Amino acid sequence: MQGRIDVVDGLRGVAIAAVVFHHLFARGIGDLGLLGGWLLGNGWLGVDLFFVLSGFVLSLPYARGLPPGTRAFYARRVRRLAPLFYVVAAVSTAVTVLICGAPVDRGLLFQTAALLSGLFTFHPATFMPQANWVLWSLGVEFVFSALFPLLVRRPARLPQLTAAAVLLCPFVRAAGYALGERQYLDWISAGPAGRLDEFLLGMLVAQLYAQGRLPRSPRLAAATGLIMLLCAGLLFHLWAGGLFPRFVAAAFISLAALGFALILAAALVSRGRLRRALVWPPLQALGVACYSIYVWHGILLLGLFGTRDFDRIPVWSPLLFPYLAMLALVSWASFRFVEGILVRPSSAPREAATG
Repeated sequence: MQGRIDVVDGLRGVAIAAVVFHHLFARGIGDLGLLGGWLLGNGWLGVDLFFVLSGFVLSLPYARGLPPGTRAFYARRVRRLAPLFYVVAAVSTAVTVLICGAPVDRGLLFQTAALLSGLFTFHPATFMPQANWVLWSLGVEFVFSALFPLLVRRPARLPQLTAAAVLLCPFVRAAGYALGERQYLDWISAGPAGRLDEFLLGMLVAQLYAQGRLPRSPRLAAATGLIMLLCAGLLFHLWAGGLFPRFVAAAFISLAALGFALILAAALVSRGRLRRALVWPPLQALGVACYSIYVWHGILLLGLFGTRDFDRIPVWSPLLFPYLAMLALVSWASFRFVEGILVRPSSAPREAATG
């Protein structure tokens, strides 16, 4: 069993903090103008960081010459992702019906069946499940996990495969943005085909890390990655305001993904400020429990605020602190009693992706 990589947990902590922040009040902060919308309004990109990290942690054992075998890999992924996913899916459906008053009709039954199948990302009506829309990324994670043994079969070709995905995935995303509404996520651009390059970039970083070929100047790599992220955030802010055609946003995702890959590479070899920031204990705690925090934070917002439009929650809401306290409690209980009991430590590497 491989030990945890603390800087990876730190990056997970950054990702989950950004996502929760975004779903709480990104749009309200975005109303402050360019600076607010640019620097504080793109926390949703934390999900893309999760995808890069998933590719890294899943492929690292293979890159180190310690592959678990296909059957063992699938069994491990099911134990890691499925128990908590199905618990949350059941609770979320109950909250949607009993608290939010959703009618039990054919639409809800179709949504529920698609959610339980794990294939909900392949249909535009179910891509963001009615019961708990943040679960869309878990659906993408399921598909990537299913494809992973094929992607990792020929490690010598991983650089070429990654380069091809970096070139081709933007066209898939462009199609999604061109055909859909002006929004950040749709079933094409944010689906498995539209985000495959992010997983592969993480896999490539794992290969370079295992081979000792990561950049020897973490400061330069981190600075370059941060500049890429800032540029992507600014471009997305301007795009959301209608400055660019819809399809152009496909390139902005590529810019962010490359930025995340560079920051991950820098973090893995850093011995300075970047490492010290990422191993900060509160950030580590968020990273270790990020799967539980992610799957519960949306449904708790829905239950407390009674709205699916999460990013319109006012910053000054008196429910903010009760919500954060409840999220901390539920996530701790979920991490301790669902992840901790249903996932056997002896069979699940501690580096397993958190979804």
